Amino acid sequence: IFPLCEMSQEWGVKTVGIPLLEASAVNTPEKKEKIITNLVDCCDAFSDIEINIEAELDADNLFDIVSSHKNLKVTYDTGNLTAMNFNHDLYIDKVYDKITNVHLKDRNFNYGGSRNFGEGDTDFELIFKKLSSLGYDGIFTLQMARGEVGNETSHVKNISRIFRRLHEKYF
Repeated sequence: IFPLCEMSQEWGVKTVGIPLLEASAVNTPEKKEKIITNLVDCCDAFSDIEINIEAELDADNLFDIVSSHKNLKVTYDTGNLTAMNFNHDLYIDKVYDKITNVHLKDRNFNYGGSRNFGEGDTDFELIFKKLSSLGYDGIFTLQMARGEVGNETSHVKNISRIFRRLHEKYF
């Protein structure tokens, strides 16, 4: 994390995203304590940089990590959390004050890969409604499945329209 923050500081980058996913998952209490120590040390050394954590963790463990320093924030990945069968309503309640980025991705419960919008189980209406009710004003990032090869531009435009309508409905 330190080399990444050093480069970010040198280049004037103010936010760094750290994925705690797959092989980097925080799946033991020892790993959790180690990552907290490393992140806090890094935040103290680079006080002008925010670190966004994207994690496949229950809300309590993620909150423990990001609440350990004011510069630690959450990238809320809708698809990853759907695939892990987490309740978005309760999860958002727990980590809301730390969410600064929302990855918009559709996935199925217990399914590994991204799905085309509407083919997964992610409840985007609930997510947008919840974030809006809490006054969310951070960014949204499209992270959807690519769709049909050769039709990517049209696919992205269609998905963008869908999410723009959801945003306009709730925000």
